[in-house]
Amino acid sequence: MTRNVLLFPALLLEAVRIKVLAAERGETVIAAATDADESGLALFPQQRVLPHITSPDFGSALGELIERERIAHVYCPHARCYHAISVFLQQSGLPVTLSNGMQQLHTALIHDQLRALAAPLHADYAKRAMRNPILPLDHLVAFLHTVTPIAGQSHFLKLATLGCVAADFPEGDCVEIGVAAGRSAVLLKLLTQYFRCGVFVGVDPWTNMAIKQDIKSLDDKMLVDNAVWERGVETLRLTLLPYAKQDLAFLRMTSVDAHALYQRQRLVGEPPLGPVITAGKIAVLHVDGNHTEAKAAEDLALWTPYLVPGAWLVVDDYGWAYGDGPKRATDAWIEQNRQRIAEFFVADRAMFIKMR
Repeated sequence: MTRNVLLFPALLLEAVRIKVLAAERGETVIAAATDADESGLALFPQQRVLPHITSPDFGSALGELIERERIAHVYCPHARCYHAISVFLQQSGLPVTLSNGMQQLHTALIHDQLRALAAPLHADYAKRAMRNPILPLDHLVAFLHTVTPIAGQSHFLKLATLGCVAADFPEGDCVEIGVAAGRSAVLLKLLTQYFRCGVFVGVDPWTNMAIKQDIKSLDDKMLVDNAVWERGVETLRLTLLPYAKQDLAFLRMTSVDAHALYQRQRLVGEPPLGPVITAGKIAVLHVDGNHTEAKAAEDLALWTPYLVPGAWLVVDDYGWAYGDGPKRATDAWIEQNRQRIAEFFVADRAMFIKMR
């Protein structure tokens, strides 16, 4: 049986999120606002107008709406409205649940949790001798909070470790092979911008051919219609766009083709994500492309010669649940390049390698 829910007030940005959430739960949304012109109302076929929460009629109007429409739950993305509805529901005894309120409080709680998780790691790295003072803990928390809503498989410990070692990044380009939805890309952009290391260049072809892992159980789920890739690329572009200040480029091409371009010329990328002038040398290389051993080894062979002294190489999914391609390729690369390596360690399934 479909559950009827009420969204009040139907503020546009929050309404978009609630619409998606309700659709996933099979709920029918009745959207209400105090102004019939509220933009969020237009997203829903069932629209209502309620008195302002300060009106003496608000409680009775809300109660009538709940009973008439058989409302089981109320989504309220506005702090003062949330409080008013909470008081009304307590006094009325109506069997209705309430959520999505007090956003400022929720944000503060998220900050508290991120800070609690990041603080021990940050304290350890603060003792380390690095090129620059470590990123302040509040900045690290803010950056992690910024990227958390972005879809992606980069987990907290890996991202927090990147934030801590960023103080040790030398000057040069930051290159990411495998951008996906942009979670680690945005963090790397924020970090390189903060420490003024250089430009960011993200490489990802976003095609079935490039993502094919030769693992049937994965490929059956990951290989999709081209329209899905196009939608994903557009979403990625919009995710990266606020951070593009003539120092960020996205190259929708294979690692091989992007390397040829990087080797051939210093100006890369196209508007709105580019062009940028690269340094032709790499300070940070994040390898998270195709996870077959051959492709991971190819990425390392192509891009690591550009690593400058003191550069950081991060290979994602070194401890991959579905195969050991990245691990085999990385282990072989470490063995061949030991004289170039100052240290290496694993954090959250990612291998971190610092060059001499």
